[in-house]
Amino acid sequence: MATPGMVPRFLLLLVLAAGFLRADELADLRARLSLLQGRDPLRATLDYSFWSRQGDENKGKVVQGKATVRIEEDAQGLELVCPQATLEQMRQEDRANARDPEAGAPTRQALRNMNPAALSEFVNAADRLLRDLEGAVLVEVRPESHEGVQAQCLVLKLNPKLSAQNRKYVKDLQASCKVWLGPDGLPIGLTQEVKAKGRIFLVVSFEHSETAERRFARLGDRLVTTYRKSETADSGGGESGRLRETFSLAFESP
Repeated sequence: MATPGMVPRFLLLLVLAAGFLRADELADLRARLSLLQGRDPLRATLDYSFWSRQGDENKGKVVQGKATVRIEEDAQGLELVCPQATLEQMRQEDRANARDPEAGAPTRQALRNMNPAALSEFVNAADRLLRDLEGAVLVEVRPESHEGVQAQCLVLKLNPKLSAQNRKYVKDLQASCKVWLGPDGLPIGLTQEVKAKGRIFLVVSFEHSETAERRFARLGDRLVTTYRKSETADSGGGESGRLRETFSLAFESP
């Protein structure tokens, strides 16, 4: 016969066991990602487009542009190859911008956003994900399909690290993400959301929000990002801005 207190203790053990299982699932993900060193050579084509607006919806200045580059990475390093057609488009815009500063140079801006530091996160996505998961807390695990693929969804609360300088200004920071794991336990998709509020010099308040969607695939010993779409919005001091970006990568067979 059960004695008083046995049932609550049993339930407590179940709760603790569930917590350990959740921790193990996050630890397993980190372990799998750490094995993907990203040393195999690759070649890919990247299409990038952006849309930005500085100012309010009615009077803000809108700029949009796009560009395509080829990426190659091997033991020697990461190389970007820009097509001559893209370079010529940039030169034409630069000449027009010299005559009229309001004309803008969207192709140059697009190429500036496609720098090696940014692109390395696409061809070595495991390293970027491990950084994102630093200090993360697993909130929920559930079966959930992702674009028609049966998957396991990990719901995470993120803990972005701020510098001492930024901690002076950011008063509220919330970040979360969902990671969908395929049958092999590796990520196939991710959505992420970040919101921040703060105040600078005690008089200027600001808000920042960011949403992002990523898709992944395994290529040899790499986890690669095949698609990324993000939107960032900032406001403060009577100014506002919004940026939308889309990256799409097509990886070539060795």
